[in-house]
Amino acid sequence: MHGSSNRRAPAASPDRDDTQVVKRLSFAMLRSLRFLTAAAVFLTLPAAAQSTRDAQGSRTSVAWEADTVPATVTGVVYDSTRARRLAGARVAVIGTAISGVTDSAGAYRLEGIPPGDYSLTFHHSRIQELGVSPGSPMVRLEEGAQLRVDLAIPSRETILKGWCALEGGRLGTAHVGGVVRDSLTQVPFPNARVELDLASGQGGSRIRLETRTDAEGRFRFCNVGGDRWMNLSVSFGNQKLEGAAVRPASGEALIHDFTLRLSHEVRITGRVVDRETLAPIEGAHVDVLGTSAEALTDEKGRFGFAGLPPGRHVLVSEFLGYQERVDTLTVFSREALGVEVRLSTEPIALEPLVVLGRSRTEEMPWGELGTRMDGLTRSEIQKLVPRVQTMAELLRNANIPGLNVREVTFKDEGFALQGLCVEVSRARRLAPETCAMVTVYLNGVRLPSPEYTLQDFDHRTVERFQVLSPMEAAGIYGRQGRNGVLLIDTR
Repeated sequence: MHGSSNRRAPAASPDRDDTQVVKRLSFAMLRSLRFLTAAAVFLTLPAAAQSTRDAQGSRTSVAWEADTVPATVTGVVYDSTRARRLAGARVAVIGTAISGVTDSAGAYRLEGIPPGDYSLTFHHSRIQELGVSPGSPMVRLEEGAQLRVDLAIPSRETILKGWCALEGGRLGTAHVGGVVRDSLTQVPFPNARVELDLASGQGGSRIRLETRTDAEGRFRFCNVGGDRWMNLSVSFGNQKLEGAAVRPASGEALIHDFTLRLSHEVRITGRVVDRETLAPIEGAHVDVLGTSAEALTDEKGRFGFAGLPPGRHVLVSEFLGYQERVDTLTVFSREALGVEVRLSTEPIALEPLVVLGRSRTEEMPWGELGTRMDGLTRSEIQKLVPRVQTMAELLRNANIPGLNVREVTFKDEGFALQGLCVEVSRARRLAPETCAMVTVYLNGVRLPSPEYTLQDFDHRTVERFQVLSPMEAAGIYGRQGRNGVLLIDTR
């Protein structure tokens, strides 16, 4: 059977090594995958399990002899490109009306299948994003059989091989590809220039190939020389990375991602004082919501945070005997912001935070800051749909200050799963796997696992969405809004 592992399931499911399963599935699917086009599968079922159609060609129920014991198929669907199990995939038995949807652990169970030879298939928005077909593995089901069949979206290397199989080239049989992103925000760079420099093997001359990244920041070089060193370099605007030496094996695909630093860290400094006397408050606690940045003021009421990403940040200041204060700041790339926080002993309507100054390489103008809500309406979304492919791209293209959308690895019951991290602000020094995830409400209902749901969410169904900062969300959702809230309405 191609593209699957096929064996009788024991009474109790054994522990499985997901990594090894994915590797076996990807290897098998490399031989059977048909990329970019779906292969039509025609099956002839045994007489005991014929599927019939009416005069209009619509499918009717599958019938078999009354005493026939149906079979059961179980398994797990994997996304090898993200090293995670795939939730929400619809698995179907071709030639019947039998189908099911994978749960949060990527598992499925199909019951009531009459004996016979079948093909299994699965559908998911992730497959459309990648532009591949997962194939349709064949299974033979005997009466009463309980069979385990694991399915998978192929790995990035396997997909690269598939794409390159459609392209020409006479320099070799190796393939090189990857993604170019911003090092601070993890936003992909479209139209970045990537160069590959390699020896031709003829008199030691050099050959330089060039390509541009697509809308998702992806690039590839197909059918280049294998088993020898070559140099990759990338540039975007006036930013250029030093070359990276790679050595792909003949007949294999190698993935090498790049990060460019186009955005720069920012710094916030200030002091906390008594609103009436303007005396400095020592020991006040100040933190930036959604990050690990926090500090206690010194004897002069001073505090400071460095290494923050550009965008909008929410500053929370508190001290025993004073009312807690929450302020929103917008800081631009390469900027240092100085503020004065005035705390009151009584609950009063507070004036805007006093901005002492902004600076880059020269003195910046003074000003006041307020709060606002950001998002996109349906008309704005319609303009973006032709050039975005995922919910992550839609959120990134909203250009909301401080909004950071990236993929991270989550630990879930011992498994390392890839998910989508949406943050209103993020500290540079946080570990890569750390995520200050916003709370997500879909049509007024809170999503229990938004980091997985959003990654595979169909962005074309979105009517509108709004992003509330932690300060704005706290007044409506309480502690659930500590990291901010994302509100999504669908059509």
